[in-house]
Amino acid sequence: MSEELLQKGYTEQGDKFGIYEFYNLGNTNFDELKKYKIVPKKDYGNNRLQKLDAILVDRRNRENISVILVIEYKKYKEFNTLQKKESACNQCNNYCEILDAKIGVTTDTKEHIWINPQREVKKAEIIYKDDYGIQRGFDYILKEDGYPLSDYFILDTANKTETQKTLKLLQKILSSIDTGNSTIIKEKKLDPSNLAKRVWQAIWLASGENPDVCLATFVEIFLFRFLSDLGVLTKNKNGVPVDFDNTIKSGKDVCLKYYFNNIRDHIKQLFPENKEDGTSIINNFILDPEVTEHNHLFYNILSEFQNFLKKDNGMDKLENINPEFKTRLYETFLKRSISQKNWGQFFTPRNIVKAIIEISNIEHLPDGAKVGDPACGVGGFILEPLLTKRTSDYYFVYDKLKRKLEYRGFDRDPKTTILGKANMLIYLSDLVRNNPSLTTEFAKMFNETFQSKHKSILGSLGYTTKNEYDLIMTNPPYVTKGIINYKNAIEQNGKLKEFYTKSAMGTEGFFLQKIITELKQKGKAFVIVPDGFLNRLNDDEMREFLKQECILDGIISLPQGAFYTTSRKTYILCLTKKERSSIQQTEPVFTYLVSNIGETLDVYRAEIPQNDLKDMVKQFKYFMTDKNNFKPLNLRCKLFPINDFDPFVPNWCVDRWWTKEEKFELGIEEKIEVLSLDEFHADIKKGADKILEVEKEIEELKSLVDKTGESNFKDVPLINLFDIKQGDAYYTKKRIIENKWQGDVPVYSSDTKKEGLLIRMDKKHIRNKDRYYEYCLTWSIDGIAGTIFVRNRENRENLKEEFFLFTANNHCGLLIPKDKHKGKLDLDYIKTALQPIFFDEAKCYTNKKLGTNQIVGIEIPIPINEKGEYDIEKQLEFASKYKKLEDIKQNLTKYLRDLGDTKVRLD
Repeated sequence: MSEELLQKGYTEQGDKFGIYEFYNLGNTNFDELKKYKIVPKKDYGNNRLQKLDAILVDRRNRENISVILVIEYKKYKEFNTLQKKESACNQCNNYCEILDAKIGVTTDTKEHIWINPQREVKKAEIIYKDDYGIQRGFDYILKEDGYPLSDYFILDTANKTETQKTLKLLQKILSSIDTGNSTIIKEKKLDPSNLAKRVWQAIWLASGENPDVCLATFVEIFLFRFLSDLGVLTKNKNGVPVDFDNTIKSGKDVCLKYYFNNIRDHIKQLFPENKEDGTSIINNFILDPEVTEHNHLFYNILSEFQNFLKKDNGMDKLENINPEFKTRLYETFLKRSISQKNWGQFFTPRNIVKAIIEISNIEHLPDGAKVGDPACGVGGFILEPLLTKRTSDYYFVYDKLKRKLEYRGFDRDPKTTILGKANMLIYLSDLVRNNPSLTTEFAKMFNETFQSKHKSILGSLGYTTKNEYDLIMTNPPYVTKGIINYKNAIEQNGKLKEFYTKSAMGTEGFFLQKIITELKQKGKAFVIVPDGFLNRLNDDEMREFLKQECILDGIISLPQGAFYTTSRKTYILCLTKKERSSIQQTEPVFTYLVSNIGETLDVYRAEIPQNDLKDMVKQFKYFMTDKNNFKPLNLRCKLFPINDFDPFVPNWCVDRWWTKEEKFELGIEEKIEVLSLDEFHADIKKGADKILEVEKEIEELKSLVDKTGESNFKDVPLINLFDIKQGDAYYTKKRIIENKWQGDVPVYSSDTKKEGLLIRMDKKHIRNKDRYYEYCLTWSIDGIAGTIFVRNRENRENLKEEFFLFTANNHCGLLIPKDKHKGKLDLDYIKTALQPIFFDEAKCYTNKKLGTNQIVGIEIPIPINEKGEYDIEKQLEFASKYKKLEDIKQNLTKYLRDLGDTKVRLD
């Protein structure tokens, strides 16, 4: 008999875990487990004496036992490198495959790696051979968002809530993964986004108020319904029903009055406001109960909620809400509010928030650790971990709401603080539903977590501490205009003047100083900054302070346009505060170029499968596990020595450190150069001089055109001047070589993308109809339809032979001058006159075709002389002048484009 099974009382039954039994082992081998019908009855061969750490089994049918999960426990020293983790996962997978287990977990109790041992070996993410030469394989299990699953496996009889969460997770995994899939399937969740849009627009049209105030009104109505469905709103202290159904039953003419008289104050009493900043979960309601039309509108909005739930979704309650909706409420609608952009507030896309949380190691923070965001907006960095990494941080002990980590979020805008609290209420909805009478506990937690610092121009910059936070994740506002007001406010406050000792060009510099000072030793920060901070000469003091106080773990380049309301180039700074300033960093710096963030970078922000952030997260985690031995997995990732980051050389924009060839390979466009104010001033002056030159050229051209305008023109059908034909694929390099047509005669392609010498052929193999002894025009039949090109002998090789020109495919058309017009037509003039006609004929020319049949009837104006003949001199003069005009236009367009794209650093 196994002593371990006897000591733990496992001879008859394991620890109950739903319908399963859990065995926490370590000293019992396969054969002994088989004797007690804990594992399937089979021959375990070479593995029969192997010992399992823990297993979860379904033993309801003792004759057909099913192993659900195998856990492999490792000490920290056996789990502190990528190679060791992979080795541990291989060992876990060995046991899973031997036992036909559905799931594997490898852990050092602080980090959990979940694997799918069911995956078909040939297609598995990890393939290896075990000690006996058997090929095995597995996938890492991914969450719905595509990131590796890292939830804790918790079986704690004293904590039924956590145990139930783990059991629910297991059911989700079991219903999702199999031999062909290792990603947890997304649950169908309620998405009220369209409802929000309809209601928001109705409120906006009725009130004409700012978009953010209208949104706050929608959020209050949403929370009213939400709290009613959670069972929080039943009756007020006067015994009056305050639920949603009774409100709508009060009638169209008085429902808003009913809400104001009986419910609104009741909600505020249930969730008291923060006495310091005056914010609660509801504020800024703009509908007036004394206005009849507003009562009608309120009734219609309540009806919209009813229809959305019952008619559209077949539901009775507002629950199981899509987290995308929860986190994007504010940013979706506040995009319309200019005031936020003036403050430099750019709300962080959720995919970027999730990526930063993934690399933050927040799941490994010990109980009691403190997480902060000094510019939290609606709380993405504070709340997102509750969905992905810290799902059990909040819990009740009797009548007191407790938390494992202390979260703190600050913002200068009270409206975002209100919405942050409302968001938090939704995130903790399960707790609220189970504890509907303890609303003051929730309000206290909301008020501690989110605080508005709107009583000072400095916002949270005016409230300082030291060595307080274990982790800070933030996207501070980027402002340089009006920065003098910040500096003056700091200068006039003795305490702040002593705190902010480093000069900064923008507000992000002040925030970085605050963040670094407030971090504990070994604390980590992930801060989104604009390119200006990395390349402004005047921020050298802040960069020096950063290097003195922190280990620079990484700089991650985000794509231009990553933030909806700004096209500014941004980066994620990854920092670890040193234990002592004297410590010199020797480890390299992780850098990564992100091109796609999982959503389009246009106004629609539509979800797309391309997401470089996931690969960045994977590589950054590998790097942080073993900095000195990590090797980048692809070209997007590079390591640079810390000495390359000289604080006095404004060149920390790491995307510039990839070569043009590397960027081309990655499909990344070159970044626009950033100029100093003096450089920009010099460019402006140079541009002004150019415009004066252009003005002279235009006056001169105008004079010439006016004189030429005296000429007579004759409209001539195109078909009278040219033989019109479509190219074909008769000549291709492959065909010529296969038929051994090589020779000495140069043959050129007129393909618009591959124009140039194609090959040399023997004259006898050239089809007679394809000999063009002079020159011709070609145009694009599709693609950029109607674009005309002049094909001639100029700039070719020294052609002693006849000149042959053909199209390599049938996407090009040819205009071949008729023999009788040779010497009478200038093709540059013809192109000038025809180009606008062709584009007009092709209409939306990037999506249409312009074939030979469409141009047959086109007429072209040709200048004629006194004899009525085509005037070649006038054609040449016109072509020359139009060419000059085009050159002027191109130069001016390029200058204005460059000027518009220029970024200026104010130093």
